[in-house]
Amino acid sequence: MLTGVPNELSDPGQVVIDHVFEPISHMRLLLSGWAIRVVTRRAAACSTVVLVVRVECEQVANGRARTRGAGMGETTDERGRGRGLALVVLPHLAAIGILTAVAIGVHDRLPDRVATHFDGGGTADGFLSREALLAMAVGTLVFQGLVLGVALWRGRGPMRRLTTALGAGLPVFTGTLLVTSLLVNVDVADPTDVRMPLWWLPLALSGGALAGLGAWRLAGADPRNRERQGRSPVLPLAPGESAVWSRHVGSRMMRIAALVVLAASVVSLAAGEWTPGLLGLLAAVLVGALASVRVTVDGSGLVVDLPLLPRPRLSVPLASVAEAEAVRVDAIGDFGGWGYRVRPGASGVVLRSGEALRVRRAGGRAFVVTVDDADTAAALLNGLAARRRGEGD
Repeated sequence: MLTGVPNELSDPGQVVIDHVFEPISHMRLLLSGWAIRVVTRRAAACSTVVLVVRVECEQVANGRARTRGAGMGETTDERGRGRGLALVVLPHLAAIGILTAVAIGVHDRLPDRVATHFDGGGTADGFLSREALLAMAVGTLVFQGLVLGVALWRGRGPMRRLTTALGAGLPVFTGTLLVTSLLVNVDVADPTDVRMPLWWLPLALSGGALAGLGAWRLAGADPRNRERQGRSPVLPLAPGESAVWSRHVGSRMMRIAALVVLAASVVSLAAGEWTPGLLGLLAAVLVGALASVRVTVDGSGLVVDLPLLPRPRLSVPLASVAEAEAVRVDAIGDFGGWGYRVRPGASGVVLRSGEALRVRRAGGRAFVVTVDDADTAAALLNGLAARRRGEGD
């Protein structure tokens, strides 16, 4: 029989078991929410049973407290995320609605082909059908809203407020330009005569900036970034011992983007559009070159460079290394995308989600690079830094 065990344990350390005998008592305790391991022993082993019960009750009680605390934090976090999502989705829906209403209202007053692109002086130099313009405009807003919505939903910490501001400001800016593109074509017989008033651009920028600023204030403060815990292994090195670790890592997303831009450039060049074609070709080459990096750890510290280009070259000198960790990162959730990323307190080269090396500098900032076998890199970098500090003492 169990005595001295209330249904809600206010102080698990005070639980005393006189005898552990009937299995039904064990079941009753489990059903009331306390995972107490009951061991059937004789009275001579009673002290052992008391120790087991005391320790396990404390562990469960502390675990429940931690779970409650985490749950409340997650609820607050989800509420802030939902508010930010509304601040992104609603402006996009409003922009799509206004654009569609304007298009329906002026449809019969538009020429069959409308001016859709303008040079630096406001003269029309690109044309589409009325239906194609509307489809392109709505598609642009929908795609933009989806990208920003996903980035916001997966984002954490300091990225969320910025994403919310961008998500509210961009549809105002983009929507203003798209609606203006429709209005300047109204009652025009020849679309080549259409001119875009240049004052619409600062107006669109101002409207987008005001909407973004309002969303920034409404979004509230960013939640404290719950940084992922990492592993900090150390590889001991003897005095004079040398070791080098190196690994290549690439980004599938950036390679796909480079191929898409390259294909679009080829189409533009084939159509005789030399300026956008050549610019797109240059962009494709640059994106392709930046899609792969080489990560090296040696006696100088950490170096991240491009296999195909001599620059840029990023490094963390060994003297600046406070600690190296192997962590897992989410490209969108932690850094808002791929490539060279900067956020409060950290920067890095993020080419994919997954395993990464995080180096904490002596000044407190962190540098992150996504790479396989990050445990080995962290262990070697910690070993080199520890040996250097030991030699300096």
